[in-house]
Amino acid sequence: MKNNDNVKQVKFVENNAVIIVLFVILIIVTPYITSIIGSTWKKADESSTKGVIESVKLLYTSSSVTTEVSLPFEVKYNRNGYETYSNGTKFFPSKIMKVDTEGQKPKSGTVTIKLDGTVSVKDLRFGLLKCNSDKNEKVTCGL
Repeated sequence: MKNNDNVKQVKFVENNAVIIVLFVILIIVTPYITSIIGSTWKKADESSTKGVIESVKLLYTSSSVTTEVSLPFEVKYNRNGYETYSNGTKFFPSKIMKVDTEGQKPKSGTVTIKLDGTVSVKDLRFGLLKCNSDKNEKVTCGL
């Protein structure tokens, strides 16, 4: 009986050692995995922001063909879609000129084409991250 108890005790220790090693590996690998996920979200949101900027430019250009649209041209996004403003006044483009982007749509934020033609992005949010642009129109996303 003592021999059988020793075998059970050794197996118990071996099983616990395997579990501990697996937890140590998990603790070591977790930061790398979260880093990869975070950088993937960041790149996806930056790419989506660039797509939204192109959509706003297309909306401005197509609206300018049929009606007078003044700069600054601003598109404010919300959960229901977006609202457009021409020189601070609410602007209603025709249904033909509405531009929908493929992929992820912003939940909030603003894209503005300024008087000098540069594009400004402020607090454009797709998920957890907010995207903004600097003076050189470089898009950066972060918490």
